Amino acid sequence: MLGFAAVDLGHRAERQFSLVELCRDLLEELSLATSETVILTGYDEPGARVVCLAQIPSRQGGLRVYETIGTAYPLYSGATAKAVLAFLPQARIDAVLAGDLVPVNPATPIDRAAAASQLADIRARRVAVTHEETYPGVSGMAVPILTPRGQVLGSIGVAGPCHRMTADAIAAGVGHLLAVGVRVAARLGGDPR
Repeated sequence: MLGFAAVDLGHRAERQFSLVELCRDLLEELSLATSETVILTGYDEPGARVVCLAQIPSRQGGLRVYETIGTAYPLYSGATAKAVLAFLPQARIDAVLAGDLVPVNPATPIDRAAAASQLADIRARRVAVTHEETYPGVSGMAVPILTPRGQVLGSIGVAGPCHRMTADAIAAGVGHLLAVGVRVAARLGGDPR
């Protein structure tokens, strides 16, 4: 007989696969609009991390970011993870920030106070922008995927080499991401558009 943990795992996996299908066309649109790598993550609550569920590699020549499906990042590192962490209950944020904050990119140390301030800014702006937190030379931006009740399911992000992620490119990308975030939320609320 299956236990509750196995049933819960099955429900979470089903939601994540549904999330990929729900977002597939929006990821394609975002890829065309930004020309950079687009990443969809799912929130893994027990693991306190985000997991890459889907990605569309950059169509740019030369340097580009590539993410492997199934790669996981702790909630305190990178745009796709911080876009999730910022929208979790404050007690969960506090627990993550009180934990062992080992940097994914050793060249980018993590300051707890700065991280807390950044999360408040992400929550206010509804978008995360980070530089070199996961890989050297990579910048990222992401929005959370929120249900109508405010539950965080994951995030949608764009990542690219720092030299192409100029202030103008980030501003344009943020605009596209925020629009996609609104459309995903509408779909989760039952609006097929």
